[in-house]
Amino acid sequence: MPVQDLSVAVFDFNETLKKYYDIHFPYKLICNWLNYKDGGKNNLKFREFSFTLNGDIYIRYQSFESALELRGALLQKVPIKIDVGAVYNMSPKLARQFPNDYKPQQHELVFDIDISDYDDVRNCCKSSDICSKCWPFMKIGAKILRRVMNEEFGFKKLLFVYSGRRGFHCWVCDKEARELSQDARRSIADYLTVVVGGLQVVKRVVLNPNQGIHPMITKSLDIIEEDFEDLMVDKQDFLASEHLVQNVIDLVSQDTKQLADTLSERCKTPSQSTADRWQIMQAASKNYKLIKKGRANYFIQEVKLQHCYPRLDAAVTKAIKGIPIYPDPATEFQRFDSKFEAQPQALDCLSPSLKLMPPAPLSNRPGVCIILRSSSSNAMATPSLVLALVSINKADLCLA
Repeated sequence: MPVQDLSVAVFDFNETLKKYYDIHFPYKLICNWLNYKDGGKNNLKFREFSFTLNGDIYIRYQSFESALELRGALLQKVPIKIDVGAVYNMSPKLARQFPNDYKPQQHELVFDIDISDYDDVRNCCKSSDICSKCWPFMKIGAKILRRVMNEEFGFKKLLFVYSGRRGFHCWVCDKEARELSQDARRSIADYLTVVVGGLQVVKRVVLNPNQGIHPMITKSLDIIEEDFEDLMVDKQDFLASEHLVQNVIDLVSQDTKQLADTLSERCKTPSQSTADRWQIMQAASKNYKLIKKGRANYFIQEVKLQHCYPRLDAAVTKAIKGIPIYPDPATEFQRFDSKFEAQPQALDCLSPSLKLMPPAPLSNRPGVCIILRSSSSNAMATPSLVLALVSINKADLCLA
């Protein structure tokens, strides 16, 4: 059956969203996830939800004891956005009555990566725009996050959720992660931060030649290496012009000026391709190290890290606050490949440039939540329909 072009459909968005909450929203799955099975108590009723209603009306201190109660609230209020907050020491309904005693007890450790933070190294899109050429930045970020969480922190229960428009959230759901203090979350965010400074900073990665490369960075480079040439050489064509070449040469450390001069001489011939220039840069960097009798030269590693290492929104990781459980309300029409799978592997095929999945089979697919989202918070406008997929891996999250 041909897929209907829903991007131009005209309909009552509030009514459509209400039907979604009535028919498709996975209440039991969401509530089982947020309640968990490792605490011995009903965490759900101490969990704060907040709703954003049409017209930018924000409602805090919502809590529910069951999936049925959550369903009733969503059907009544029809929020255009739902944020999931912390589990508190009392019901959020009592927060206004006891504001000084209302304290968070646990919240998932969350990482947020937005494609707009890569605007200084991608050539295909800018701002919130995203395509198949720059989506691999997200894939690399997810792979690095999962490896660090699994191998270095021992966290296994990871949920990757497309956040809408710009990237994804990674929810770390292990009990130990949920109970981390704000200081511990800050330390983890700082540990994972390699690319520093804003988009206007030229050299954002500095590896100390006297200290060697940290094992975490070495293993991250191994992951980056798997996709670097396909992403940066083929898709981004990151050395296509003299200006782009100079951007990379500017990453040479101040104490290796001779290398910068060599690259300027050899990499600006008009007939050269990006692949040619990248080979010259790698060879020149290796040769420079030999000339300096083994002195460490991390130029190539710094280039790879500055272009492809995940750029985390550290503020999201450090804070214990509400996080959206589905795409940003400003998300416009996105399309997904029909071979959607669970968790980071899905990032290979979950790309906004691929074909729309037929809507009919989705409601029967376990662990998949169909998200309807307006491109405008104004329901009176003609909204576009967004189908986004949130894959919840029951095995990973220990759900019943």
